[in-house]
Amino acid sequence: MVQRGRIDSWMVFIDPLNPHERTRLGDTPVGLKNVGNTCWFSAVIQSLFHLPIVRKHILSYNMPAVSIISSDTPQCDQTGEQQTSSQILLFMQELRVLFSLLVQSKRKYVNPSKPVEILKSAFTTSSSQFSYQQDVSEFTHKLLEWLQQAFAMQQVEGRQEDGEADGSDREEENPVVRLFYGKCRTEGVNEGNRFTNESSFTSFPVQVRGHHDLHSCLEASLVQREIEPVSNNETTAVKAEQETWFTRLPPILSIELSRFEFNQSEQKAEKIHDRLTFPCTMYMDRYLECNKEDVSARRETVYKLRHKLDVLERQLDRFTSYKSKRVALQDVFDLALGFAQTKRMRAEDCERDDDVMETSPQTSQDINSASSQNAVVVEPCPRHVTDEELRMLHSCLTRWKKEVNEDQQGLREDIEDVMNQINEMYNDPSLTQVCYHLYAVLVHEGEAAGGHYWAYINSLATAKWLKFNDISVSEVTWEEVERESMGDHHMASAYCLIYLDKSQREWINCSDEAYCLSPDMQLVVDKDNQELQDEIKEYDDKQQKSQLVPSFSEDARHLGPHPDVTGNESQPAESTLQGLGFPRVLKEPPEAVTELQSPAVEIQQLVNPTALDNFVSEVFTQQYTAKLSEYKQLSDCFSVANDTRLVHLCCYMISSGASPHLIDLAIYEEVLKHLPLESVPAGSHHAVQNVAYRKLRSLGSDEDRVEIQHWKVHFDKFCRATGYLVVGLEHLEMKCNSAALPYLVKAWDVNSQLVFSESQAGRAAEGVLAEARHYCLKSVNSEALRLFISLSADNVDKAMDLIHNLIIPCLPKLETSSLQSDHAAKENVMETWCALLSGDNLGGSQCIDHDNYYY
Repeated sequence: MVQRGRIDSWMVFIDPLNPHERTRLGDTPVGLKNVGNTCWFSAVIQSLFHLPIVRKHILSYNMPAVSIISSDTPQCDQTGEQQTSSQILLFMQELRVLFSLLVQSKRKYVNPSKPVEILKSAFTTSSSQFSYQQDVSEFTHKLLEWLQQAFAMQQVEGRQEDGEADGSDREEENPVVRLFYGKCRTEGVNEGNRFTNESSFTSFPVQVRGHHDLHSCLEASLVQREIEPVSNNETTAVKAEQETWFTRLPPILSIELSRFEFNQSEQKAEKIHDRLTFPCTMYMDRYLECNKEDVSARRETVYKLRHKLDVLERQLDRFTSYKSKRVALQDVFDLALGFAQTKRMRAEDCERDDDVMETSPQTSQDINSASSQNAVVVEPCPRHVTDEELRMLHSCLTRWKKEVNEDQQGLREDIEDVMNQINEMYNDPSLTQVCYHLYAVLVHEGEAAGGHYWAYINSLATAKWLKFNDISVSEVTWEEVERESMGDHHMASAYCLIYLDKSQREWINCSDEAYCLSPDMQLVVDKDNQELQDEIKEYDDKQQKSQLVPSFSEDARHLGPHPDVTGNESQPAESTLQGLGFPRVLKEPPEAVTELQSPAVEIQQLVNPTALDNFVSEVFTQQYTAKLSEYKQLSDCFSVANDTRLVHLCCYMISSGASPHLIDLAIYEEVLKHLPLESVPAGSHHAVQNVAYRKLRSLGSDEDRVEIQHWKVHFDKFCRATGYLVVGLEHLEMKCNSAALPYLVKAWDVNSQLVFSESQAGRAAEGVLAEARHYCLKSVNSEALRLFISLSADNVDKAMDLIHNLIIPCLPKLETSSLQSDHAAKENVMETWCALLSGDNLGGSQCIDHDNYYY
């Protein structure tokens, strides 16, 4: 089993100190906090929670009575089966709490620690500690297994209360079995003997290696024409073949893409980054046993067509890679003709060269110098070729080239025709009855040794794609889902696909019943929400007592969650940097605007819809004007030492050249989050917020909201890049160059993701960052050289550590940089080490004086 799943250390999240930043906005889905290598859990749980039928069954789960498992029984006195049952029931209780919080919590994200720890305990033994690289698929299977067992215990209790028998044949009534469990039958021949096996599955595995689309993966997994025989007697072994047919497909079909494999030669696990496409709509008729007779005949035809396609592609390859030299045959003809024509051109060049030499200086030193500067490198050419030979050769090669082009075009047309036949083979109406729609894509980014997980989910309510990345929930396009999940892009690719049976979609989408909480769960949620409100009140009181006025006008009272334009909250730079452990970049914020007063309005007038609308309009106008002036004033105060872009998203947008319309929307969103409701009666708060929310929605289109979300993502990256740069500079100031370089490289990497047309205004200080990383890399490389040439074993080991851990990882980034100075830095590093290893004399002090040798 390939182990994977270690989270990137850069992804660890720390709660912002400001509780307003942890408050849910409107009906935005709630995220899940990453409590240490739990991004896989968040991806799986969110994909289950947003299935209404699953949510309904979890929330309505009735815990079995004491007769099933006694909580008073000491764990040491319980049998192994009782301990497992206790774990499962405890897990179900915590999962109900988690689902309830995801439904009604006022928090932007909730903590899943309790159910995670219980699930982890299933993989912990007395002799070994839990591995954070435990295979993610094992956890998913264990989770579904526990859910199935929990509902089975509930069924047992129900039958006992009704006085029924054991009823093991009623397993199909288990909601987990009905929703997730499929059945298949495998038939084949092994060593001349026919065999049949029946099995069930919750997630059907397919291999990615060697395939380009999902149907190809499924065909390869279900139809194996040759498998290794069981017998060890190779002389009598008979090749076997087998086919697998689905006898029952679950309403929720999970397909596991095996992107991890073990490299036997290198003795390590590797991830397959090959691109694999998958459809939004997939017909499963061709894999059902009820269509076996028809599909078997079509498969045989497809098998022959694929064999024909393979022959055609290999024939075409003979033209495009002639004699396995990876040179097209047409290019061979052109090269041959060029070779034949080379001599005449070179003869003319030599005559011109002789004329130059006749007018050159006459001293021997000058002649030698001039000869070396004006020498002509003669290309290979025929010793003799006549005009008649050239004409004949030109005629033959031109005719042959035309014939080759015709042959290639014919092969390409044949290949296209065969591919069309294959693609149309299963488009018969009789094989397009069982339709499945793509619901979720679970993505892994990284390598086999570790990485990060998130989920894309197609909302059943809005039909829009949402990205669930731990605490962050954002709306995305299908194009982003394709780019980030089909492979061959930033080491990110899908490892699990979840499809829903279209014919049972209404049953799955039982939305009305999926949000009902039991009285005990309602108490839990209400208590948690009250704790958040108390924390907000305590925070606001402390802010008022300390008379701190943040630069983005948080002195206006924030009265709980409000919907915003995009469904996502933009975090101020301070919380982002503090969450990473970085100090605030701005020591003293610029002077804030004067506290805004609520418009004068009679309390009794707020029951009138027109008065409400006028009140909100006046608030929007007044606060918009003040905030726009504030943010522009801050933007005008920009300097490298006092980067006011970090103060707020709007300052960043203004400085980066965002359109005025988007800036206006971002400011209105800020106004909505800080409505001055001091003069509004408490009973009218909700009405005012709703009117303000509708007004904000009317000011921008869906495209505008997507654009603002992009700006928020850029702003977050900008804050991170600046934070990494600040820490790197602090290490550099303390002359800890080895410690500084990773931070500068990380800042460089994040900064390069901020792409703006014809402008670098939205990036962290490019000049400072470039100069710092050059100096730091120069110093580290100099230290590595000094240690290496000392010939001390310990020093050489230290030098190799610096090279492998710090210097080499920088070189590919230097290669892809658009700055000429980066390319020069890379070449100098490589040339210096090449010169040293080749035995060239670098000149003693030059090797260790990093101020002189590098540039």
